[in-house]
Amino acid sequence: MSLTPSPAVPPVATKPDHPSDARFLIVWAILVGGLVVGWALSDALSAGQWFGSMMAIYFGPFKVATLIALTREERREWTWPRLIAYFLWVGMQPRQFLPSYVPSRSPSLPTWWSCLLNLSTGAVLLWGVPLMLPEGTPLLVRAWTGLVGMVLLRLFGVFDAFTLLFRLIGFPVEKAWGNPMAATSLRQFWGRRWNRIMSGLMRDLIFLPLARRIGILGASMAVFLYSGVLHEFLSVLARSGYGGPTLYFLIQGVAFSIEGTRFGRLLLARSPLVGWCWTALVVVGPVGLALPPTFLYEVVVPTLREMRVPGLDV
Repeated sequence: MSLTPSPAVPPVATKPDHPSDARFLIVWAILVGGLVVGWALSDALSAGQWFGSMMAIYFGPFKVATLIALTREERREWTWPRLIAYFLWVGMQPRQFLPSYVPSRSPSLPTWWSCLLNLSTGAVLLWGVPLMLPEGTPLLVRAWTGLVGMVLLRLFGVFDAFTLLFRLIGFPVEKAWGNPMAATSLRQFWGRRWNRIMSGLMRDLIFLPLARRIGILGASMAVFLYSGVLHEFLSVLARSGYGGPTLYFLIQGVAFSIEGTRFGRLLLARSPLVGWCWTALVVVGPVGLALPPTFLYEVVVPTLREMRVPGLDV
């Protein structure tokens, strides 16, 4: 899943100039077109087929959009090997593949130890824990256990390994997931820790160009609105829950805006524990809107069965 980051975190490297409005109209047309194609294929393909082809459905067109948004000087730096490497990479930050890119002073980097920990924890949740659960454990509990295991195995573990391999061959990419459980604010969670894969796209293609025109608050809400509409593919796959993902992300946007008020700043300043509880409440509390039981039963459980997860033949 690709829950989107907050736009409030500044980019690591600033651009020397801003692309034209005409170019951003093309970029936004690609982003909207990607949504339409994603919905159409969500309705035509099985869940397994859709997730297997997600790179082609979303990532390919979105990567093209990020390249179009680069400045003329940045586009001149591309070579074919760098371009191919960028399209093989899971992230949406093309500047990390340019020779002129300057990494951040404290980059978010995985280690082989953290990679193995994520892989092993995900494997235990998928194939070990179900064997220890009582026979009468509700299917919904097994589905959530398996979903968390899949996220740790496929997204955290595999993407950590991917990041380490790309760094070994000389590309200063950063990890896709920055320990989201440690977030003490929504700004941290959406902007720095959860799904950094899409951070470059959301920040450079939606937030920054809109912030110059409609302000930070409006641009932030636009990012969350787009994120919600993007995740409506979950509803299409489950054939139910339409509008739930959009409502979920709008709630995140409103809560994110509250953090910028005097009340929000005072709340977060009380202690890291208060900030952690606030973040967990907002992120986890309404998650059923984006991931309703129907999605778990109709999409997640069949996927887990294909992975031979035990305890699901009930």
